Amino acid sequence: MISPSKPNKALVATDSAEKVETSDTRPLSERRGIDPAVLEQVPPLTAPEKSSKQLSAPAKVPTAVRDASSSAAKEIGGACIGFRLRLLDRVVARIYDDALRAHELRRTQLDLLAALQRFGPASPGQLIRILGLEKSSLSRNLRRLIKRGLGAELPGADRRCHLLDLTELGHNQLSAALPDWRHAQANVEELLGDESGEAIRRMARHYWQSANEAARQ
Repeated sequence: MISPSKPNKALVATDSAEKVETSDTRPLSERRGIDPAVLEQVPPLTAPEKSSKQLSAPAKVPTAVRDASSSAAKEIGGACIGFRLRLLDRVVARIYDDALRAHELRRTQLDLLAALQRFGPASPGQLIRILGLEKSSLSRNLRRLIKRGLGAELPGADRRCHLLDLTELGHNQLSAALPDWRHAQANVEELLGDESGEAIRRMARHYWQSANEAARQ
């Protein structure tokens, strides 16, 4: 990653509402010392001064409109399941990725190795249904595994399709990563708790069943 020679300066709100310049332009949820679970409690950034190039100020928002949007924002920010799942996914992904770094694998790539061992040879379409990945994400991670010699492309029924399977190196890599995956798995289960962990497994089983039924229709 190329770092800019002159990083952009961002304004960060402090406890005293004093404006402080910093070159850290990452979202608040990714900065050290910020707990993403309570992100909605972080005070908003101080509004920047108006630029001299700004030709006109935006029209004044009616109070009723502002109150309605304020109520909507509080409800969404305070209760949105999707928002909290996205935060948890980042935390969980980091735990697995840190554990698998010694194997030069990421969580999605290990999932692919496991899926190929269980269901391979498999087509890209089958892997997409099994893992719930976007086509671009599947292609990107498969290319990396094939480049490392962990997976291989096999001819399909005709020229328009191909299958994917593990190589011997891929089988060995999957076995070698298992102890570190178990360590990450234990940390994630401790983080989520028994009830939350089982709820996630139950939802995943429901998703796979629904996807398989839709594929058969």
